[in-house]
Amino acid sequence: MKTIQTLPDPSGLYVLTTKGTLGFYNENKEFTLDTELSVAFAEHIAGFLKTYLTDPGEADSRIALIYNASEKMPWGHAVLLMEASVVRDLYPVTGVATGGAAGKLTAFQERNRINSIYRGMEALLGYKAKSNLAVYCPVLFDRHTKLDSYLSVLGREEHEDDKHTPVLEVLNLVANIPLLARNTSEILELREKLQKGLIKSDLRKDSGLAVVEHDTWRSNTTQTVQYSPKARAAANAAVNAPLKDFTKLHITDRHEEVERWLAKPPRTIDLVTLRNFSDFRTRNEQQLIQFAAQCQIYQAPAGMRLLERGMKDNWNLFLVSGTLVLEPQDGARLTIEGKTEKALNRVALLKPRQYTVFTQTPVTFLWVHDDMMRSLTAD
Repeated sequence: MKTIQTLPDPSGLYVLTTKGTLGFYNENKEFTLDTELSVAFAEHIAGFLKTYLTDPGEADSRIALIYNASEKMPWGHAVLLMEASVVRDLYPVTGVATGGAAGKLTAFQERNRINSIYRGMEALLGYKAKSNLAVYCPVLFDRHTKLDSYLSVLGREEHEDDKHTPVLEVLNLVANIPLLARNTSEILELREKLQKGLIKSDLRKDSGLAVVEHDTWRSNTTQTVQYSPKARAAANAAVNAPLKDFTKLHITDRHEEVERWLAKPPRTIDLVTLRNFSDFRTRNEQQLIQFAAQCQIYQAPAGMRLLERGMKDNWNLFLVSGTLVLEPQDGARLTIEGKTEKALNRVALLKPRQYTVFTQTPVTFLWVHDDMMRSLTAD
C-alpha cells in the first residue's frame, strides 16, 4: 500500500510522482493523472527533482512532513508538521527576521506547527509575500522514507515506532522559481486546482477534519447523532440557503473614515485567509464561502485613524496585514501586527470603543457589520 493510502482522506491533494508527473487522489484513494499540468511543468519538474534528490536534507524545497502520529490529535492521527523556517514565515514574531534558522520557535509558533493535513495545506496556500505573490505551491512527494530519518526536523530523540512510520514530504514546487516570476498562467492554474481541492466542505467533514477555535481541532467522528429525514432536510436547507446581501450596509450604516479605504478595484477576501481568524474557524463551510464573497478588502496607508475612542458602531475590524496602534484614554499604547496571535481576533472589540486605532504602517483589513457576523451558523 502506498503511503498516501494510509491517510484517512487524501482526496483533492496533489501529488508529484517520482516519474515527474502531477496528479491528485479522488475519494476512492485512486490516483488521477493531470496530463495538462504534467506537460506544462515537465521541464521544470525534471530540474526540480534532480536538485532535490541530490541532497534532500539540505534542500529548502521541503516545507512540511505528513505522517500518522502515535498519539491521537483532536482531529485524528494524521498530521502535517511544518518546517521551522516555514512556521516563521507564516507566523512571524515582531523584530525577528522570517525564514531560515532564526533560533527557537515561540510557544505560539510551536502550537501552529502541527496541523491536520487540510488545515496545514490551507495555511501554506494562503501565505503571500509582501509583493502579494504566492510563496508556496505544496505538493506531496513519496521517497518511501520513515520518520526516524527526520529527527532533526522533529527536534526530539527517536521513538520506538519511528522506524516503522512512513512519511510523505510536502514540497514547494515553485521553490526554485524567483518570486517575481511566479505569476505565470501555469502556476496560477496549479494553485487554483490546489485550492479547489481544499475548500470543499465534504473533505474535512467526511474525514473528521473540521475546524475549531484557538488553534485546536475537533473530530466529527467522536459521536453519531441520528436525525429524522424531516429534521435532516430542514438542517440542510438552513445550511445551504443563500446568504443575505449585506453590501448595502456599507452605505446605510457608513463610517467614512473607514469606507474611504475600500480597495480599488474592489476585491473580496479568500477563504483560506478568512479561516485564520478565530471568529470563522467553527463556521459552516458553505455559508462561509458566501460570506467571503461579500467580505471586501480595505487598504489604508500609514498614519491614518480608523477607529476613535468612544465610537458606538455596528462594525468589526479584522487586521489581515500591517501594524495598528491602539491608544487608550490613559496607559500604554498597544500594537497589533497582522498574521500574529494578537491579530486572530477582532481589533478593539468592546463598544463603545475603548481605543483610538491608528495605522502605524500600510495595512490591509476587513470591515464586517454585526448583522453579517450574526448571519453565520456554527458547524
